[in-house]
Amino acid sequence: MFLRKLVLWIFLISGFAAVNEIAAQKRYIGDPVKKENLVKVLKSKKYRDTDIVEIIQDNGVDFQITDSIEKELKDAGARPVVIIAARNNFRGAIKATVNKTKTVNNYQELLDKAIQQFDEQKDYSASIKTLESAIASNPSKPRAYQLMGFAYMYGKHDFVRAEKFMRESLNRGGSAVFRVQHGHDVTFSYSCSGSLYINNQGVKYEDDSNEHTFDVKKSSITNVKTLGGWGKLIRRKGGAFKISIRDSKEGGDKDIYNFSPLTGKNEEAKLIIKLIGK
Repeated sequence: MFLRKLVLWIFLISGFAAVNEIAAQKRYIGDPVKKENLVKVLKSKKYRDTDIVEIIQDNGVDFQITDSIEKELKDAGARPVVIIAARNNFRGAIKATVNKTKTVNNYQELLDKAIQQFDEQKDYSASIKTLESAIASNPSKPRAYQLMGFAYMYGKHDFVRAEKFMRESLNRGGSAVFRVQHGHDVTFSYSCSGSLYINNQGVKYEDDSNEHTFDVKKSSITNVKTLGGWGKLIRRKGGAFKISIRDSKEGGDKDIYNFSPLTGKNEEAKLIIKLIGK
């Protein structure tokens, strides 16, 4: 009798575990993220870490985090939240089929292809064409517009179309992405490169070496304007500007962040200022 109960208990426990694993898989809506694609996306600097985490949570990953893989991801620019998301969303042996649609898969595949065309092949026209297909397949999602704005800005230096697609991304809850130099002083004698992300809620800066970052709500930004004074020396190189942030303590000094746009064009600085809206 005891043996029968033990067998039944083992069966129920193993069955419960299998059900839990299947249930966990059902929430994924697309093919799992491959490690090599994740590394490419991280190196592209076109997504906020929150964007990458969302993709991982939606689709899972097809690899398990080991010490060597964690180092590879960190070397590519992965922040702790990305590592944690990958560790917690390994798809395992079971492939999800519930809620998995060709449209979802096709959309992410097109975005990955567009990033590869832009970063590796330097074929900006092909990247834009691929993003057009992504937008046609799912016009309500922001990421294709986000990448399109980036492609027109840095691939074509077409500021008018870049602004158009950046605003389309913002209208859908996405971001406008700019590559900038962050000056640690007003003369930019010491600086780092990184990405500036603007969305409807605020502004985030992530430097390429994962050392300097800030994330602030628009309500805390007092103003954004081109640099005066010594900053004029930098403006000759292309539209340096500063973001002033209100100190949380009453009477405290403002935090000021100095930036210079990657294109070296005043038009890019003006567009950043316009999109932040301060």
